[in-house]
Amino acid sequence: MRRSSAVLIGLLLTACSSPPPSNPAVTTVLAPDRESGRRLAGKMLTDTQLMTLGAQPEDSPIPFMRTETTKFIPLETCLPELSLSTMVNNAVKAAWATPGQEPMTVNQTVAAYDDVPAADAVAEIEQALSCGQHETKYGTTKIEGTATLPPPDGIDRQYAFCDVPLVPGVPGTCYLLMAEGAYATVVTVFDSKSARDQLAKIAPLVAASLSTA
Repeated sequence: MRRSSAVLIGLLLTACSSPPPSNPAVTTVLAPDRESGRRLAGKMLTDTQLMTLGAQPEDSPIPFMRTETTKFIPLETCLPELSLSTMVNNAVKAAWATPGQEPMTVNQTVAAYDDVPAADAVAEIEQALSCGQHETKYGTTKIEGTATLPPPDGIDRQYAFCDVPLVPGVPGTCYLLMAEGAYATVVTVFDSKSARDQLAKIAPLVAASLSTA
């Protein structure tokens, strides 16, 4: 018993003394239970849907862990924090890409919100983007403007916009936000030729998946 206690104390001291990671993941969420995780994954784009656009799966739907040093961030905006992001109980993320030298990449996150309509969370993000810029892995990026998409059936709120590539050779990027009930999704489309056209093709697929019971 004394040996077990000494080992446990040693492990605790080691964990407490370990420095935090220097570059924690930006997008993090609570670990979902299995049933909730399956429900979220069922509301994502499917491999079959993306195959119609020539894309193949890169990352299967995986949960992200919230830690003491990181928070759930559905999309980087000019505001440091979004208040409704604290209402996320869990989320999953996946990615797809087309092969080739000028690939299209599609990333999607689906989150479940507690005690607040997901449409309110999308509205909060939309308002936070009114500054005309947001943060990406390429740095602060100018927002080109709203991408006009047909209103989808069964969706409570939709917002889409595209970036202006400020760095030569950086692919064009468009973003789609949708909400249905307690669920919201953010889809990012990178395409060196026409991210806006690809987003228009993907939007109805996102709506069909998100509105699945």
